[in-house]
Amino acid sequence: MVRPGFLENDSVKTWLGGIEPYWTHLEFESFCRLRHKPSEEGCAFTFASDLSSSELLASPFLCNMMTLLGMAETQGSIKLTTSGNLARSVVEELAQSCNWPTFDLELVRQLCKVLNEADVWPLELLHRVAIEARLLRRQGRKLVLAPAGRRALASNGTGKLLSQLIEIVFWRINLGYWDGYAVSTWPQSDMGVILWCLSHTASTWETPDRLARLTTIPVNGVLDAVDDFAGKAFELRILRFLTFFGLLEDQPVPASTDRLLPQRLYRKTALFDRVLSFDVELEPVSGTVH
Repeated sequence: MVRPGFLENDSVKTWLGGIEPYWTHLEFESFCRLRHKPSEEGCAFTFASDLSSSELLASPFLCNMMTLLGMAETQGSIKLTTSGNLARSVVEELAQSCNWPTFDLELVRQLCKVLNEADVWPLELLHRVAIEARLLRRQGRKLVLAPAGRRALASNGTGKLLSQLIEIVFWRINLGYWDGYAVSTWPQSDMGVILWCLSHTASTWETPDRLARLTTIPVNGVLDAVDDFAGKAFELRILRFLTFFGLLEDQPVPASTDRLLPQRLYRKTALFDRVLSFDVELEPVSGTVH
């Protein structure tokens, strides 16, 4: 399926460093179908909607969303600032009660005298997704439960809520907003291809640099960057968000001394294969289709 000569391009070969991208095994039509949005007809992947309560507990993002909705229900509303951000008292309460994988809250506390919503960026994302999913709605200087939010609480997050949240995060929000790297939409525009590749390449602990080569499609701006940012951008835009959803897990590299951006390894969890199913064809190998 690869465009003739693509992998022989000098800049591509240099960037890959001898790694063969896993998506090159795909039959071309399957590759195209993986690039569809989840809600589009002909999409090559689907999300499970029959997860058990124990399985849903393995998704920190979903659990955090339920905590946010529960706060709105218990307190009647959630306070906002005049600019529409979560009030500091709300940020402080949720920062303590929610689970934020890969986010160093204690480091942020050392850098900030008080916590605003923008200082706890996973909470900023949670707030944005809750509005986008119409689970909460703004009413003046407060957030209140919307009907969809009440249904989510009543069902304890079962059904299609997790898949809805995943679709919003990866297909409706530009995740480059939180890191500032060049090429703001890379590699998120190929999210379906990335997920399929990760289902095969992330069974064991891998570095972000290697996973970026295995799963993404390099573009100008990535290939010709003076400083190679692909691995770090891939980690910040894709891997850490999948970790928030419980589809990946991470572990720090013991030798890493950078607390702000520590080196981590990633691999998929059991929830990954439970949540995602793929319907693709591979290119024939020695005359055999797999």
